[in-house]
Amino acid sequence: MYDFTSHLKENEKILWQGQAHPKKGGKPIGGLVFALVFVICCIASLILSLVFGIGDGAKGLSLDFIVIFLGFFFLLGIIVYSLVYFIFLKHKLVADDFYCLTNLRAMKYESKKDKLCFGYLKTLEDIHTENKKDGFGDLYFSANLNKGGEPSDEDLKALKDAFLHPDPENMLTMSFESIENPTAVKKLALEARSSKN
Repeated sequence: MYDFTSHLKENEKILWQGQAHPKKGGKPIGGLVFALVFVICCIASLILSLVFGIGDGAKGLSLDFIVIFLGFFFLLGIIVYSLVYFIFLKHKLVADDFYCLTNLRAMKYESKKDKLCFGYLKTLEDIHTENKKDGFGDLYFSANLNKGGEPSDEDLKALKDAFLHPDPENMLTMSFESIENPTAVKKLALEARSSKN
């Protein structure tokens, strides 16, 4: 277990800490397989419409047809990557990750990169769980970027810069993947954020 105590600020205390258990928890394989079959069927129907000259393929290789066809291939790539990630890569990528929730921050130490990053709970307003199964799952933190009203050009530039070049000491998104009892950790985070620190 990684020692987070050396990174604590004044008046900060650890509420929870844990390690990733990448072989546990749910995986959205069923939904991804369904999406894969759907996209393959759409691509096949586009090819058949081109071959038989019906529907979208009646005009031959029009710009509309090519855009739709490439859009489905893009979706196919995302789905295949997601399947490969959840089946083969996730357990290797997060196996040595350690997580810590304090009364002020959500922290993550990636031992493969020897990197500590964190985000402040007051900034990470959206907290939700996913892929829960058998008491394990993922916990996601993210900043609420929809404050209402139209963002200014400066706001958009700042957001783009924050996502393209994230500050490891003030992350806008954070994930605790494959942790034990993510619902309880979420409850701790919500309580910590709502209390006066």
